[in-house]
Amino acid sequence: KPCDLPHIENGKMAEYYYNFKSYYFPMRKEKKLSYSCMVGYTTETGTQGGRITCTEKGWSPVPRCYKKCNKPLLENGFFYGAEMYFKIHEELQYRCNPGYYTPSGGTEDTVQCRPEGWSFQPSCTKKLESCQVPDLHHGSYFTAQRELQLNEKLLYKCDEGYHTAGGNTTEEAVCLTHGWSLTPNCTKVTCSSLSAIAHGGFHPVKKTYEEGDVVHFFCEENYSISEFDLSQCYYFGWHPDPPVCE
Repeated sequence: KPCDLPHIENGKMAEYYYNFKSYYFPMRKEKKLSYSCMVGYTTETGTQGGRITCTEKGWSPVPRCYKKCNKPLLENGFFYGAEMYFKIHEELQYRCNPGYYTPSGGTEDTVQCRPEGWSFQPSCTKKLESCQVPDLHHGSYFTAQRELQLNEKLLYKCDEGYHTAGGNTTEEAVCLTHGWSLTPNCTKVTCSSLSAIAHGGFHPVKKTYEEGDVVHFFCEENYSISEFDLSQCYYFGWHPDPPVCE
């Protein structure tokens, strides 16, 4: 008797299942139930209601109701169709006004309503003919140009202890019709915090470590370090890997 009364957020079943819960539940295997979603919600397949079956692992499929997608805002373009709400998996096509383009560089595109929202934010922007070189903190460019033409490349490097937008010490950004392929930026190199070590510990303990930080490991009595007792934070992570206590 594995199937109890299911909790369906933003959905419900027939009222008698709730009024006579102890009579109907728990349900036996192979028993089926119908449920419906509240106004403004649909099942994952886009329908207003669904059917679930009791299995040895519980209700299958798990009953869920997803919020419908509202028609998004769009400047410099228009949508095909007048619908304001869309079910899961429904698609919405749009077209940009003359002189404006979709994120992929075309004049038309399609977005899909998914359980987590639209597949991407529809937009229409003017096609760029050049890119302005952005200000760069904690790094430097290999050129003095302040504006590059389409498809030109911009090489830059970051100061020690900082990495590029792609996680490297030097990087190349390309000027595309919608802007830089990856906007030049230098951010401080950090390493993830270290997880606890069984039968041992380490110091110093910090939430985030910066490049160059060194951590010292130690073990409890009757345990010894497997390899090195030190690890350092580099731009690519910890090296050598944190040891274990054996």
